[in-house]
Amino acid sequence: MTTLTVEQRVAAGFAFFEAHRPGWWQVGTFSLQDFDLTDNCACVVGQLFDGDFNDAIEQHWLDLDYPEAIRFVLYTGDYDTFVALEDEWRRLVAARRAEQVTT
Repeated sequence: MTTLTVEQRVAAGFAFFEAHRPGWWQVGTFSLQDFDLTDNCACVVGQLFDGDFNDAIEQHWLDLDYPEAIRFVLYTGDYDTFVALEDEWRRLVAARRAEQVTT
């Protein structure tokens, strides 16, 4: 598997969710205030599927290639990488929201 940068992982994740849940990043659907990658209920998957990361994977994506489908949300490195992932998710969601306001 190719090693992706934090930015590439989050961009891939954003595109994946947008393909499966268009507009998922909008206020009222996804909460940046509650967003927390360390919380199975407050991560992107947990928020989008009203529950828990593990439950959502079982219920919605069991038929998908698990590593390819969710590798962009998993903590796979050191703590600094984890913090960078969360920061990049926040940055990208905020940028998309700002872009929506200006168009």
